[in-house]
Amino acid sequence: MNRKNSPYKVINSEVHNIGRVTVVKDTFLIDGTEYPYTYIINRDSVCIIPIIDDQVIVIEQYRHTLDKWMLEFPAGGIDDSESSEAAAKRELEEETGYISKELIYMGEYYMNQGISSAKCELFLPNVQKKEKLTWKRRNL
Repeated sequence: MNRKNSPYKVINSEVHNIGRVTVVKDTFLIDGTEYPYTYIINRDSVCIIPIIDDQVIVIEQYRHTLDKWMLEFPAGGIDDSESSEAAAKRELEEETGYISKELIYMGEYYMNQGISSAKCELFLPNVQKKEKLTWKRRNL
């Protein structure tokens, strides 16, 4: 990867496609000393913060990396050739059953910029109605 802003010289780079992510192991040369640096390239995502009648809606999902159930805002990856707005609407409906005809774009952030390239776009939905959930989730 061409890095026009990097203050480091990359002398070696290994790329490994593992499951749904790409792991990159670079070796920097800084003042004559080699330093390894590993990071992940994965697809960008969206996060939705639904507020209904002054209540914030969250979902509970099991996270294998932590071996625990977590309360989270609805979120997910942006599919190929899908806009971030379409992904936000899709994820909101898939994970909560709520439909939003209008989304307010709140900005973007990088979730773990020290180890990942993934950008997340944040949306505030204008929730219209609730449809039947399309997947089963655990009751709180």
